[in-house]
Amino acid sequence: IIMFQVFIIFSSFLEVVSFGSLIPFFTIITDPEVIDKNYYLNLLKQYLNLKNNLDFVKILGLTAIFLVIFSNAILLFSIFIIAFFGQRIGMNLSHRIFTSYLYKSYTFFTNNDSSFLSARITSESLRIAEGVIIASLIIFSRTVFALFIIFALLIIDFTTSSIVVLFFSLAYIGYYISVKKFISQIGKETTQANEKWYRYIQESFNAIKELIVLNRLKYYDESVKYLGNKLASYKAWNVALGQSPRYFIEVIAFVFLLLYLIFT
Repeated sequence: IIMFQVFIIFSSFLEVVSFGSLIPFFTIITDPEVIDKNYYLNLLKQYLNLKNNLDFVKILGLTAIFLVIFSNAILLFSIFIIAFFGQRIGMNLSHRIFTSYLYKSYTFFTNNDSSFLSARITSESLRIAEGVIIASLIIFSRTVFALFIIFALLIIDFTTSSIVVLFFSLAYIGYYISVKKFISQIGKETTQANEKWYRYIQESFNAIKELIVLNRLKYYDESVKYLGNKLASYKAWNVALGQSPRYFIEVIAFVFLLLYLIFT
């Protein structure tokens, strides 16, 4: 976990640097005279022993391209690391639950439905991996990146950046509070539907003879289909709600910018 955190901090810092390198490059492209006017750019030009501004623009552009490619490669690798790390934890959790059940007494299995146990081992543990562990790791990585961005903005303009950060923080907290109860309810209903789904599938296969004799095949077929559709709906909601904060903040930012431009 410590190694993972160090890697995320490094990749976030690199992402900010690559993003920041584009700003002076585009500034120079639009106004090449900035090279001679800006103390730091002029100092860098002299250090590289360059005679004209065109060579300096080319070197800066190639450097920006390299940083963007390298940082995105690291970012892609970090996405893989997050997914792999989260899935490994989920599978380990699944195995620990399986081992815990396996060495229980015989009465434990007579008192508990096998579909309930199977759902816990296979589906629920992996849902925790994807919905909690991996989500938490992604939040951590994006938070580190956001902190680097905020730190850079505060250095550039402390007052304005403080107001913007406070505004968006309050907006995000307000959004989270408003959907928290709904997310919790979706999670509970997903768990219940998942257990029923497993139970109907297991019962239909374990008691296939009785179902044929009693003409109950259609009932189980429709029940499994109904629960499958419910699970698909719940999972879709989980995906949508997981992605929604980003779009919510983007809309708030866009509206905020337009209002600022309209009334200033």
